[in-house]
Amino acid sequence: MDGVVVLDGEYPLAARMPHWLDHAVAIGARCGFDEQSPEPDEVLNADSGFVRVLRKSVVPRWQIRHVISDDFSNIATLFHEVFGHPLSRDLWVWKYGQGRGNAATAARNGVTIAHYGGMYRDILLCGTPEWAFQICDVMVHPEERGVMTRKGPFLLTAATSAEIYGPLGFGFPNARAMLVAEKMGLYAEVGQLVSVTWPSSAPGYRWRTRARALNAHNESDHAEVDALWVTMAQDLQQDVVGVRDWNYLEHRYVHHPHNHYELLMVTMRWSGEPLGLLVLRRVENACELLDVVAPLKNIPLLIDQARRVTGLWGLASLYCWITKNQAQRFIDCGGKEEAINISIPTSCWTDDPRAHLFKNRWWLMAGDTDFR
Repeated sequence: MDGVVVLDGEYPLAARMPHWLDHAVAIGARCGFDEQSPEPDEVLNADSGFVRVLRKSVVPRWQIRHVISDDFSNIATLFHEVFGHPLSRDLWVWKYGQGRGNAATAARNGVTIAHYGGMYRDILLCGTPEWAFQICDVMVHPEERGVMTRKGPFLLTAATSAEIYGPLGFGFPNARAMLVAEKMGLYAEVGQLVSVTWPSSAPGYRWRTRARALNAHNESDHAEVDALWVTMAQDLQQDVVGVRDWNYLEHRYVHHPHNHYELLMVTMRWSGEPLGLLVLRRVENACELLDVVAPLKNIPLLIDQARRVTGLWGLASLYCWITKNQAQRFIDCGGKEEAINISIPTSCWTDDPRAHLFKNRWWLMAGDTDFR
């Protein structure tokens, strides 16, 4: 108590978040530090830089900090209490390990009671390479959920994450979670996911196209995927899309610790020219199309092969999740659109001027989530 922290430095020529110093002071306030007026001699020495003086004045109700590897057991306990099923260490490492993600937690009396995590995702923002913080594993202990205020553990962890790991973010909250975050000024809706469904089709050969299993150990297959992604990215230069090169696909689908996915390359039957990649998963009596990597003009041919494979597997229907602004491409292939209770938010807490670019421009599918 009464300890003093002095932030003293020079402004960078360029900053990812223009108001980063204000965010640092705000994080200090959440940790019990009040901003003080600097001494006159400190101001004189700050002609080309900044000085911020913070004094520890209170012990906050919740302690906010970064997640570290030793926190796993506490996070896994909270995860089970919130979601009702276990979180394996392998899945946690798959999401957050080796710098792939980060998280802020809130603890009370040494017990973790809130968690706000996310994975870093390389994206193309209207053709420009960027990255965004993909929100996941948002948790508040059941006994603390009543404190859903602007000083509660949910906002403390969410705001801190946006200020440190942001400013660009997205996620897949349900309607209730979206409403809470909107009221707190954390999120603004920029889209919605819908489901598109087709009946399976006859499993006979297609004279024009064929589908084969992708060889995850074959470098020529990797090169074909990368070439398909380049063309797809060109088609989506006016949109926002997560990078879908082989490095991403390998980690997302081949190295997933629990789920098994089928990666199928669709080609011209006679020339062998690659037309696109399908990522499929069998779910009860249906086949889920999690991802496609292809020139957009080839989507009808890919859907035709996906329906054929669904019939070949003896499953009744094929379905996919896709952002509503992109759904017509799939509906035009004979699909039926159905609403689902998932919004696409953008992070508006840091007032980033690029946030408006996400409105109705995302290309997102089920494979972009962390839970499918």
